[in-house]
Amino acid sequence: SRHFHRNTSPFRKFALLKMKPESEQRRLTWTDLRRRDIELYEQAKTVDEKHRFLHTLFQLDHDRKSLIVRDLYFYTLQYSKEKNYSAEKTSTFFSIVKAVHQACISTHLDNMDRTFTYFKELVLAHSVQRPPFSVGLFSPEEARKMTNYVLETYFRHFRMYKYAFTPCVMLDLSLEYEGGVEEEQEEVVDGAVNQDAQGGETGAPESAEVGEQAVQEAPQQDLTPAEKELKGIIAAAFKEHLKELKGSVDQQMKQFEETVTKQLSSLSGSEAESRAAKSSKGKRK
Repeated sequence: SRHFHRNTSPFRKFALLKMKPESEQRRLTWTDLRRRDIELYEQAKTVDEKHRFLHTLFQLDHDRKSLIVRDLYFYTLQYSKEKNYSAEKTSTFFSIVKAVHQACISTHLDNMDRTFTYFKELVLAHSVQRPPFSVGLFSPEEARKMTNYVLETYFRHFRMYKYAFTPCVMLDLSLEYEGGVEEEQEEVVDGAVNQDAQGGETGAPESAEVGEQAVQEAPQQDLTPAEKELKGIIAAAFKEHLKELKGSVDQQMKQFEETVTKQLSSLSGSEAESRAAKSSKGKRK
């Protein structure tokens, strides 16, 4: 159902697809864009008209996230137009990019490796003619160029997409210390009772009322030196904790950037090796 499709994680959907017959797996053609949708999009002459069409078709709002998604869809369709893709190829490539984006934002954790593996399997499922397991919709050259394009655009900015679509996690830290304020309040009560006893003008019931009033007014008075010292200790501890959290986040971001750089380097190296292998085969012939 449509409700199930909207609220299911892409990786969960992938696991469910594995349970289906092989002939029903990973067929993304006409999933998000029908032939009529592509024809109407191509009839739009200006960029603004294309943007409005995407907003209407996918029911996008005008907030920051919707504008990012709209631009992602727009440039995906522009790439298909530049490569002279047919309507079938355009629909398939669009759904691949859309599925990869949904996989990226499905969790706030670092899932770049899993998302890239998911992308490669989607491309292979539409680039190899091996029915009913896969279809040879894209040629090997088209699949290679498509992979390079998604790497240089989406995966190079994977961290920014993750930041823009991940809910912000706020730390609410509450510290409680026993014996600090309560002891101060007890001293105020004792002082009020002693003062009334020395005056001798009021009785015991009135002294009790004065003591209760002092307990209620104590938190509203200016901070005592002891309370100021306690407040300084709490502020210093909180500042040190935030400093540790910031250092941990910076270290994780650095490791993430190193992972992306290694993956891009390994991909470039594998492409160079494949070109060298092809050239060596040509020389042997």
